[in-house]
Amino acid sequence: MKKIIFLYYLVEVIFNFGFGLHFTSYVIFLKSFDLSFLQINLVNFFFMIGVVLMEVPTGIFADIFSRKKSYTTGVLICSLGFLSYFMSQTFWTFVLSESIIALGMCFISGSLDAWLISELKIYKQSFNPTKIFSTNAIFTTLAQIISGLCGALIASVNLSWSWLLGAIILFILFLVAHYFMPDNFVKKSNGYKEHLSFYKNYSIDGLKEIKNNRSFLFLAILAIISALAVQPINMFWQPFFKDQYSIVTLGWLWLGIKIFTTIGGWLARKIPENKIYQTIWYSQIITSLPFLLLPIVPLPLLFFLIHEIGRGMESPLRSAYFNLHIQNEDVRATILSYDSMAKKMGAAIGLFLSGLIADSFGILLSWFIFPLFLFISVLIFLPKIKNLT
Repeated sequence: MKKIIFLYYLVEVIFNFGFGLHFTSYVIFLKSFDLSFLQINLVNFFFMIGVVLMEVPTGIFADIFSRKKSYTTGVLICSLGFLSYFMSQTFWTFVLSESIIALGMCFISGSLDAWLISELKIYKQSFNPTKIFSTNAIFTTLAQIISGLCGALIASVNLSWSWLLGAIILFILFLVAHYFMPDNFVKKSNGYKEHLSFYKNYSIDGLKEIKNNRSFLFLAILAIISALAVQPINMFWQPFFKDQYSIVTLGWLWLGIKIFTTIGGWLARKIPENKIYQTIWYSQIITSLPFLLLPIVPLPLLFFLIHEIGRGMESPLRSAYFNLHIQNEDVRATILSYDSMAKKMGAAIGLFLSGLIADSFGILLSWFIFPLFLFISVLIFLPKIKNLT
């Protein structure tokens, strides 16, 4: 059992290190090819649309065939997407690269968490998923800190090299996962027609469980709203702070972001199981409120960092809640894919709208309007989720 948890932490750390090398320079990298804010957001818009279209079919693939195979396939495809980014120089080649990565991320999404839970249940021993996921959030955040600092140093020399190094690390991860992860959740089928029947049944069963569980349904709505609201923050922090600092200094700002995210992950570990659901919603107040105060506070950078606490709490709590309350083990990865799809739908809308606003009216206005929408939405839903656990 400890070996399974260790492998889970290991592959997550390697993935987040390799994937995060471009996080401190991504927007600046695209800006170096004279893309506008709207064009940069549209590159990511295609990523989100790709995920929306492919998320559930790949989640069903994981539930039907193998969650390990789904994960390793996704890692390999992401490696190819990073290599494509390294060689790209135009808007449409960037779109192609994002689309490749989108396919890879769809295979990855939900499959590793579903693999973990299924493998642990084989041992017939009790385990605390909240503790596992929150600990993982801390480990992956530390990996992203180191990755961001390394990426910033690499970007100061050449903005594209982080993509090449990321492609190499993800390929190494593919080999590690392929040879060392056990695969005890594999279903056998009798051909093409049975595969199609599985896809149909799993997609319907996954939707039924979400529809019949009010808590899941409300979380799907929150996923759309919160993903929409944080897009201008995700996309514009680099150009906003680059006007005040150097690219290398952005690496240290990334360190600050991840420290505050880690604080959120640490706080998530303290939440008892019967309080997880409400805390997910409260965490979004922490995420949105600092940006409503940003125009009037003397230390905008500090308030920017504080909002990361809410985001650091939400992710492990969300993973823990779903994995604790999914009733049908057969569609675990499918349900997690539906949740991921909801986030990407919100993100796609947020990317398009925030790009328009930032190009027309500036970054700060987008940083106020979108968090305000999240804040008001949470206040509206709080009375509705009061008695849900």
